[in-house]
This record gives sequence, C-alpha cells and structure tokens, in this order.
Amino acid sequence: DLIEKNEILKPFIDLLDAQDPRTIVVVLTGLSNLFALTEKLGGTDNLCLMVEEMGGMEKLESLQKHKNKEVYKKAYAIIDAYFSNSDDEVEQELAPQEVNGALEFNATQPKDPEGGFTF
Repeated sequence: DLIEKNEILKPFIDLLDAQDPRTIVVVLTGLSNLFALTEKLGGTDNLCLMVEEMGGMEKLESLQKHKNKEVYKKAYAIIDAYFSNSDDEVEQELAPQEVNGALEFNATQPKDPEGGFTF
C-alpha cells in the first residue's frame, strides 16, 4: 500500500494538533481526499484502521469541539462518512415502532415460511 510504504499518514495525522485553523483545514481536506481515493480503490477499512491506530480518531473527535466552524464541519464529515456505525440501520429496525399511538416492539417480525415449518 502506497500510504504505508511512504509512511506519510502519521506526520499528516500529527498535523491535526496544529494551532493554526488554516493548517488543520488543509490537513482535513487532504485526509478527506485520501479517504475518497481509498474508497475508489477499496481500501477504506484499512485506512480507517491505520488512522485509528495512529490516534487520528481521537484527534478528529476533539476537532469537533474546535471554535472554527470549518474545522468542526470537516472533522464531523470525515467521522460521519468513514467512522460512523454501520449498524445504525439495524438499530433503527430494532427500535420500537409507533402503531395506533402506542409503541410496538418487533413490529417488523419476519413472517413464517409459506407452508409452515417442517421438522
């Protein structure tokens, strides 16, 4: 992998600690571009893992509290696009559904197979 061979990611992630918001925005833009490229090449999971191992996830999370709105928005967008739970859809299916003004659990239970069960 090009990123691993050239060891560019760690210094790049470290720049997220910069004091200058413009520097952070440039780094976040570059990180977004790296994710977009790896998404096309099918290496997003590997990049996510490398970013997490290098402490990038914590840095991105802390940047969501940054006073600069552009920094906040870019950090949020990266986390939302590449690090958010893919189980959100499953969790929504498991959430209670409102039926006739009351909450109903397992509202979308699977139906029995046609012809019933055979043992």
